[in-house]
Amino acid sequence: MKPTTFRHALRESGRNLVRHPVITLASMTTIALMLLLVGVFVAFTMNALTIAQKAGQQAPVQVWSDYAASDATVAGVETALQKDAGVLSYVKKSPAQNLEDFRKQLGGRSGVLDGFDESLLSWSFTVHLKDPAEGQAFVDRISGVPGVRKVDLSLPVMDFLESLMRWVYAGSAVGIAMLGVVALFIISNMVRVAVYSRAEEISIMKYVGATNLYIRVPFIVEGAVVGAFGAITAWGILYGAYSSLLESLALPATSTFLALLPLSSVSLAVLAVDLVFGLLVGSIGSVLSVRRHVRV
Repeated sequence: MKPTTFRHALRESGRNLVRHPVITLASMTTIALMLLLVGVFVAFTMNALTIAQKAGQQAPVQVWSDYAASDATVAGVETALQKDAGVLSYVKKSPAQNLEDFRKQLGGRSGVLDGFDESLLSWSFTVHLKDPAEGQAFVDRISGVPGVRKVDLSLPVMDFLESLMRWVYAGSAVGIAMLGVVALFIISNMVRVAVYSRAEEISIMKYVGATNLYIRVPFIVEGAVVGAFGAITAWGILYGAYSSLLESLALPATSTFLALLPLSSVSLAVLAVDLVFGLLVGSIGSVLSVRRHVRV
């Protein structure tokens, strides 16, 4: 694009925005509301995926060593856990500690374990995984380690969490796509009105030799500007609302797996998505409308 064409586009797009303030304000407000919903979708998706991941990490995998395993064998199992890339953390318990846990579980009936030989129990490792979807793969890996007698994995819980994450991805994608279609319709109507209001001027420009690109670019820039301002407005509203929500909950992000993500993590992602979405929707909506209506 020539510099003169670009300068003309900026000048004309600014005139169009000022020339039709009611249309511009209505379009910007509507796009801001649409992008506000997009931002809510993004914030919800980020928090839902984080909660699902943390919940998966809360569901432990129990690894049991062989009975009467030697210290070297137990150390080998622990080394395998330390080297496994899918392991987030683990807790190692001796036979004596496992016996004490059994006593606590029995409560008032713990007397039945009096005189029980703790050496009959095995060492155990309570393992938390980084990704619940990798549960079965981890079981397959760790089961082959010498000294591992049994691995307990709650597959229904892991399957549910994996399914939940897929549904969150799919639902967010469908929701954002629907909002994008609505935004394209809004931008197209805005540009259509601007084109009709300047039909005579555009006709004269065509007669004196103006190219289609020279005529179309100002409308495309106009749509992008409206989309950008709508994105910033939507981000500002969501920033304030999310900040107030965090203050009302008064929970740090690390206190529980149900806690919301910090403002810094969500705000930048929402701003980036809203700006990209607003610019693309504004530009594409203008392109589609101009192609159909700038034919004089």
